[in-house]
Amino acid sequence: MEIDHIGYAVEDMDAAVSAFKYLFEDIGKIVFDHTRNLKICFCENGNTRVELLSPLDKTKYSPIDKILKKNHNIPYHICYKTKCIELEIEKLVNEYNYILVLKPEKAIACNNKKVAFLYSQYIGLIELIEY
Repeated sequence: MEIDHIGYAVEDMDAAVSAFKYLFEDIGKIVFDHTRNLKICFCENGNTRVELLSPLDKTKYSPIDKILKKNHNIPYHICYKTKCIELEIEKLVNEYNYILVLKPEKAIACNNKKVAFLYSQYIGLIELIEY
């Protein structure tokens, strides 16, 4: 599968965007995902994309809270493109022993494309995005 982006958990979105401006030519708009309590910003440089994620409201649960508490700012997932997310999930779970962490759902920061998260004890967390 082709890599779409690398997900990077950050404690302070504004500080991270400032730091990434030096490394990336195109810094996207910050998207507010109230459903998952996340601020999300894509940074691009040629074919390289990084997704910055930080908690929207630090008093509420966010899916990256544990990652930030343990590691602070850190890359934590790789996202892969797929044409059929359900078939890829089935294959990864049944043939490669991945655990489905988050079922496919539309992601506001990805133009409502379906995404899903899976975990492998040998690889860690991955995301699939359906194109």
